[in-house]
Formats: sequence, structure tokens, C-alpha cells
Amino acid sequence: MAAAADSESNNSASGNISLIEKETKNSGSTGTSRLTEDSISGLSSYRGEPGVITVHKFNDANMNQVQDAGENDIEGWLIRLYRWDNTGLYIVREGTTGPDGTITFTDLAPTRYKVWEEDRDCWTPTTPPWMNNWDGGYYTVRYLNPGQNISVNFGNVYTCPLSSIGDTVFEDPNGSGIQDPGEPGIPDVVVDLTCAGPDEQFGTADDIIASATTDANGRYLFTDLPAGMCEVNPDETTVPAGYELTTNNDPMTVDLGPGEDFLDADFGYQPPRFTLGDRVWYDQNQNGIQDANEPGYNGAAVDLFDNATCSGAPIASATTDANGNYLF
Repeated sequence: MAAAADSESNNSASGNISLIEKETKNSGSTGTSRLTEDSISGLSSYRGEPGVITVHKFNDANMNQVQDAGENDIEGWLIRLYRWDNTGLYIVREGTTGPDGTITFTDLAPTRYKVWEEDRDCWTPTTPPWMNNWDGGYYTVRYLNPGQNISVNFGNVYTCPLSSIGDTVFEDPNGSGIQDPGEPGIPDVVVDLTCAGPDEQFGTADDIIASATTDANGRYLFTDLPAGMCEVNPDETTVPAGYELTTNNDPMTVDLGPGEDFLDADFGYQPPRFTLGDRVWYDQNQNGIQDANEPGYNGAAVDLFDNATCSGAPIASATTDANGNYLF
């Protein structure tokens, strides 16, 4: 005798569905076991036109049990169907919600089902009301009549403390990748943020996308972020021309914890580097021009200052070579 679960087809138009063949989870059990022919004999008695159960998953940010404008669908959330009858509790389908937050299970035998969603850290169910916590998730019970099409909306709200990411975009003249004392911030740089959102996947509809502009000290900050993976990426078109990244972290990936203030997303840029130098020579005729046969001065010390009066300590020093040449 074939199991009723074996005859159910997988022809959903949304979500990512797997057919679970001949598996059972008995009430009160924490394990999964294989069905025997005897234990599934009662399933062949189902009669009537098959039905459909569609599950929709969304972020119920205001906890009113309704998906309002601005509350995103959630992709990638694991959903299961358990067929619940007098012979036991059978897993018949499972899969993840699609980009529109839905998953549709078709060709279902008319009977009672547990519709189950996975439990995730920091996410609390808001709808349907009176959800039951069981087997690593939450479920609601629905009875499917012959030919019936049932919709189940699962809303969840983020309940962990919110987090933040930020710090400084700075000039790094020495190219050390660290903001040393006296190295200024770079103002007016646009920093882009992308966080993976509730589905924990980049590039989907529920991504959190934001931008910030550095202040006069090169500082920026993103607040009110949920925990999860985020990428921070300065917009190179807003960095001064010719500046080169020294911190080797563009983009920077941050695994943000609940309530964490991650203030180490720093980006250093080295300003364009120029060369300065030429020659020290014996000006034998004192005309200020190096004429033919006027030799270079070997071993002359040349200091470079960052001011017009050459006061204070030099910022660099060089010694002329055998031809009187030097270069900074």
C-alpha cells in the first residue's frame, strides 16, 4: 500500500518546497522515525478534492497582526506542514518562503494540519494569535476541507535590543591602515550600509539599505539596526580624487550582535604621493645654473619641512648621491 504522502505532488508556484516521504513525528516525541505500512494504512481512506494551503511571512514591526505599508515580506523562512490524524503526526511538506514571503502547498489531502514556522533568535510571533511553541518553532492548526484554499499569515516582530555601526573615514598619509594622532578625518564621504534583513540573505527584498555622510571629523553612524550580517562600503566617488584605501576592508563585513555598538568600521585613505628633489652641485661661476662640467655635490644633507620658514623638525631628510642627486 502506498502512503498518502507519497502521492502528493510538489507543484507550488512560490517558495522552495521539499516533499517529505514516509516520515512521522508522533505527538510528544522529539525524534523522527520512519513509517511502516501498518502505521500508514489509515491514510488511504481520505476522499475528496485535494486542497491548498498558502503561507505568507512578514515583518510585523508594529505588532498589530496586519502587514502594513513598509512592513516587508520575509524570504527564506522555513515552513512545515504536519498532517495530524488519528494515526499520528506526519511531516508531509517543508520549504522556505519565496521573495514575496509566500510558500504554497498544493494537492493536499483534506484533513487537519499543523502549519509550523521555525523559531529564530530575536524574532517573536505576533500572528496568528495563540501560536504554540513546539519542536523548535511555532504552529497553528488548520482543518482543510475538500477543495479548500486556506491562507495562513505568519507575522513576527524583532524583539532584541537594536544595534549600531560606525566610526571614521580618515586620511592616512603614512599608509599604516591605522588612524594615528594628527591624521584628520575626511568630511563629506558617503558611506553605504547593507544588512541582510530577517531572511539572513544579501540581495533580497528585505535587505536594510542606508547611507550616511561623514561629518567635519570624518565620523559617521548608523543606528537602530537589528542583529545580523551587514556590509559597510564607502562610496569611492565621494572620496577625494587620487586617495587610495589603506585599510583593505572595502566593503567591511560586520556580524552585528543584539544591542552591539560596533564602532570600529574605520576606513583609511592615503592622499596622493608626490616626489620632490633634484640636485646639489658646485656652482663654480656662481650664476645659479648648473653649467657643463659643474659637478654634483656628493654627501650633502637635504631636509624637507612642511612650512615655508623651515622651522621645527624636518618631515624627511635625504643625502645626495655621487652625482649630487636627491629625492623625497
